Amino acid sequence: MSLGDFDSSGRRRPVPVADGRVLVEADTIISAIGQRASVPEDAEGRLDLSRRGTLGADRNSQMTNVEGVFAAGDAVSGPATVIGAIAQGERAAIAIDRYLRGESLGETIVVGAAPPDGSERGAEPGEEEGEVEEKPRQCMPCLGASVRKTGFAEAELGFDRAGAIAEADRCLHCHRS
Repeated sequence: MSLGDFDSSGRRRPVPVADGRVLVEADTIISAIGQRASVPEDAEGRLDLSRRGTLGADRNSQMTNVEGVFAAGDAVSGPATVIGAIAQGERAAIAIDRYLRGESLGETIVVGAAPPDGSERGAEPGEEEGEVEEKPRQCMPCLGASVRKTGFAEAELGFDRAGAIAEADRCLHCHRS
């Protein structure tokens, strides 16, 4: 895509570039484009929506105003962090389990805690007594200041394969958000 002409709102709109397709080989793709919640037409008017078009959900149980309907992540918070979305998803999963068992959703849901059946959460590789090895954040390679000030090239160069793997291997502490 490239930026096209200005529209009536004063913004330049993206337009497709001829032969601009890029093929990238990947094992897994996680689409996270941060748009808006897709509410089924038959649910519109029944689900509470904010002015921003996000779904209203209880902060503890993630249940919406419709009995038995739960929501989490960008659909509730709008574009935010993946860690927050993962934590909301875990909270929703615990609440859904409680809901299906006929248990109360009023009790505070603690993510990262032992399951309600008393079993213990399986340990992750390298995890001992609930802790994981702290790994430093990878430093993003960037163009030098002398190069950046002379043009419009992308300043952040991206990780090489080893750096990307090292960054992806860090524990994100999802349950702590």
